[in-house]
Amino acid sequence: MAISIAWADSQDGTGGVATVAGADAATVTIYKQTVDATGLRSPAFAVAGTRSGNGTLTLTLAPGYYWIYAQGLVSGALAISNLAYVYATEATDALAARCVDAVAARLAGLSMAALNGSVSIPNDRIYKRTVAAPDGTMAYPCIVLSHEGQRESQEGTTTGKDDIGYPVNVWVLDRDDASREARRKGWLKWRQQVFRSLRNQRLAGVTEVLTVKVEPGMVFDPKLPDYQIVVLGFVVRVLCRELRGT
Repeated sequence: MAISIAWADSQDGTGGVATVAGADAATVTIYKQTVDATGLRSPAFAVAGTRSGNGTLTLTLAPGYYWIYAQGLVSGALAISNLAYVYATEATDALAARCVDAVAARLAGLSMAALNGSVSIPNDRIYKRTVAAPDGTMAYPCIVLSHEGQRESQEGTTTGKDDIGYPVNVWVLDRDDASREARRKGWLKWRQQVFRSLRNQRLAGVTEVLTVKVEPGMVFDPKLPDYQIVVLGFVVRVLCRELRGT
């Protein structure tokens, strides 16, 4: 039997409860790695808490996304559990806002590497904005998540629940210059990575999510005078099943 870990979000901004199974009656250590509000992953795992053997452990975590795992003994040998992608939420967070956070956390898990002359996209360049216009604070290349120009869709209904599609614009932005042709393949690789990571997927941290639909935009969409910025991306529609009347 292997050691395993599961998670239940308290949904009140305090963290949640981790449940360990399959371990010996000895010290079990739970480790965490943060994915913060900008999508930046902390550089290393840190101890989140310990307990003796199997059971639950309340972890105090700020609202956000995390990787966690447990380490303990199984039949006297050191073992490591599954790696769980978990979340801690505020009960007051709007579902649309949680969808944006979940998309940012998913993209933070990608390796947006430098290719064919393109500069890599670090996780701290995943920006969440009301409008995806350059605002003087963005470093390029980057990913911008926004809502402008979109509206929710009602995909269907069940008894007492509705299926609502929450839109998120996912744009990859980069400056256009004379090295455009050398960087083209890099841009296309990023587009493929983002597309594959989101389409027909569920998102950790939003229990209401049924699936994600991706509505592709133009492959290359030059913006601003003299084609100063190249934009490529999608409208992501996060399909959620939510209660009616609450």
